[in-house]
Amino acid sequence: MLKLISFNASEALQTASLPDMKQVLDNLDPSELRLIGLPVAKPLIPKQIEKGIIQRFVRWGLIDNSLIILPSQEIIEMYERGEMPPIGAMVQIEAGEYGIGVKVDSFLIGVYAVTNQEIMRAAEDGLYQREEFWSEGGLNWKRNKGKLMQMPLWLYPGDDNEFNRDDQPVVAVTWYEAEAYLNWAGLRFPKENEWEIAARGGLVNKLYPWGNEEPDDLNVHYGHVMTGRYPVEVNAPGYRPNGYGLFHTAGNVLEWCQESGGEVRNYRGSSFEDYGNALTVAHRRAAKADLQHISMGFRAVKGFQK
Repeated sequence: MLKLISFNASEALQTASLPDMKQVLDNLDPSELRLIGLPVAKPLIPKQIEKGIIQRFVRWGLIDNSLIILPSQEIIEMYERGEMPPIGAMVQIEAGEYGIGVKVDSFLIGVYAVTNQEIMRAAEDGLYQREEFWSEGGLNWKRNKGKLMQMPLWLYPGDDNEFNRDDQPVVAVTWYEAEAYLNWAGLRFPKENEWEIAARGGLVNKLYPWGNEEPDDLNVHYGHVMTGRYPVEVNAPGYRPNGYGLFHTAGNVLEWCQESGGEVRNYRGSSFEDYGNALTVAHRRAAKADLQHISMGFRAVKGFQK
């Protein structure tokens, strides 16, 4: 269920007829709007207008301090039309008991891994200087580096632009940096069970997000450890979403998770370097929280308040 909240236009949108919708939206500044997912609330706008507003937000792309929440089926239909969801879009995973034997509350999860453009926006807002977003472990990591970073360490050196394009997933980011970004954005890491439920896309007892068929280049960006390749843009055309509308839950980049043990943090998924068993949804690994590697990224989650 979607609800559009505007500081000065919600009444107009409630009463607008379908022909008038475009004119109403054309007169609004995108910064005045927020698209927020409410699982039980009745929308403020008629259902026939709702899809048009979603498409409008897709054309605008990411809007600061907002959540763009799209139904899974809408994302799949967009893909089939040759369109891609906007950067920052999320889908809702319903509460329930899933095939991996765990119960979860409803949560939102990113359609894509977090991108360079998203974390750069936080860096430009002073993320690396504002201690309120950093945990004690993160602050200790920064102090041990011997400096307050003016720019993020994940900016990969070189002029070839292989890792720094706006829509590529951010990589070489430590768990601490990812945590600080998520605090800034009002989001969090996925728990491992949340990550796996979302990554499976509704499938049960299957090896991969698409089933048991062997990987191919339409399902996963993988196996380039020997060829010097790099992650593709999260919205690169041609890669299929899973059944929940998530992209690259196998391949492209590894993804930090919430669970930890001492200085070690768990991560899930696989990267552009991986192949074989590492591409399976159930594959689990862990690393020190200060690891910086060109295959390591993360995905964002938001829970619903009870």
